[in-house]
Amino acid sequence: MADLAEKDKQEFIQKIERLSDRELLSFMRIYTKEYGYELDIEKVNKPTFIKKIVNNKGIEQAIKILDYTLNQYILNENNFHWLYENLRAQIFTLTYMRLYYSEQIRIANKNCVNEIQDYLFPIEVRNINIDYKGEIIDAVYEIFDKEQIEGFPIEKSHKEVLMEKIRTLWSAINRKCDYTEWVNKADESKISWLERYLNRKGYYIDTIEAASTLDQRKALCLASLDLFEFKSTLKGSYDYSESSEKADFIDRMKRSWNQKVYRNSGRERKKYHLPLTNETKQRLDKIADVENRKQADILETLINDYYESNDLDAYSND
Repeated sequence: MADLAEKDKQEFIQKIERLSDRELLSFMRIYTKEYGYELDIEKVNKPTFIKKIVNNKGIEQAIKILDYTLNQYILNENNFHWLYENLRAQIFTLTYMRLYYSEQIRIANKNCVNEIQDYLFPIEVRNINIDYKGEIIDAVYEIFDKEQIEGFPIEKSHKEVLMEKIRTLWSAINRKCDYTEWVNKADESKISWLERYLNRKGYYIDTIEAASTLDQRKALCLASLDLFEFKSTLKGSYDYSESSEKADFIDRMKRSWNQKVYRNSGRERKKYHLPLTNETKQRLDKIADVENRKQADILETLINDYYESNDLDAYSND
């Protein structure tokens, strides 16, 4: 019996040693929850964790939990291959999953009988920094490996279906959309304008930070446009066909940019007389003084900001 226990121990240690950091972290989460341990698993290293399990004398159960982690819980690495070195797809996937989980929790709360006892809190949505490699793949791993619905881990088979749905949708969007080249050819001025435009319209993904290069900012804008239809079609569909609403939005967006380019095309300013009340003139003087800018510049900024924020190009005849 002692020899059998020692054999189990050695078999377990060998399996643990072969785990990737991601697989180990998932196993540690499930194991600590099973035994009610208070461990900061983000800081515990592999040798320390192995020692704790071996000393717990629950090798047989630990092996079962490990097998469950690998066979029924954690997604295989090949499911993530399509995301490698593709920041746009990574942002799309992470944001889609956050929206998906939020929607599932909203539905569960709407249908729960006991609103207090059965209430599910929304998932924690923290801002994610693009890492030094220009990726957020670790955040994608985390949401697939860590998130739970109603306190239970999501089964591997369900995650596989979700990932394949996301991959299929994104591939179709990327293939059918007509804005990828328009964004990818943009210079910094155009991207800065696009970021403001999408943010003002409520479509910019503002939970991704540290976009330090122009290409990263482009990827963020593209992913924001890719997810335009999440609430209307993407969340419940395996196929993709661009909606008329999105097509109209993209058309207005491009026309707004063209109008801006036209307005800034270097035409000389003409002198106009704008009658203002004394109070308005005093306020204009005050703004120009505080901003240390010419009154004409202030008026031009105010007029153009109002024009763009109200999307007045949509009412043009061209």
